[in-house]
Amino acid sequence: ELDDAEDSSEPFSKENRSAPIYNLFAFPGEDNFAGVKYPLEWIRKIQAKSTNQDVYKVMLDAAAYVPSNPLDLTEFPADYVAVSFYKMFGYPTGLGALLVRTENVELMDKVFWGGGSVALATSDNDFHVLKCKPSERLEDGTIAFLDIIALNHGFNMLDSLG
Repeated sequence: ELDDAEDSSEPFSKENRSAPIYNLFAFPGEDNFAGVKYPLEWIRKIQAKSTNQDVYKVMLDAAAYVPSNPLDLTEFPADYVAVSFYKMFGYPTGLGALLVRTENVELMDKVFWGGGSVALATSDNDFHVLKCKPSERLEDGTIAFLDIIALNHGFNMLDSLG
């Protein structure tokens, strides 16, 4: 049965595709429960599996990793990186970031919208235009600007600790 999966007569076979299929491999830099650190070399190894037909993107969950480890994104160029400022500084709660490489922004298809992410919308025919800047287009609602102000103090503290 598995041999038939690569049959070129199938509509989604590699031979019949005009655009690549994107695959996402996500893993934590550090296990939140057991503290196991996973090899960041996986990032380049997974990305190296990409072909013209199958593209592999990597998301690194660095929330538990970055509070106690430096992360060099030039050495380990993950396509997406999630961090938690609460885990880094202990405050503010509920604030984090998703770092996205510029070339991957257009791959992020938003399936719902609202709360400040829309530049234009009509109720007649479900028409909408999202804002242009990725940070405005992908985040709904009012940003936690009072919590964001506190981040500067957290980053300064980390700098002073080395």
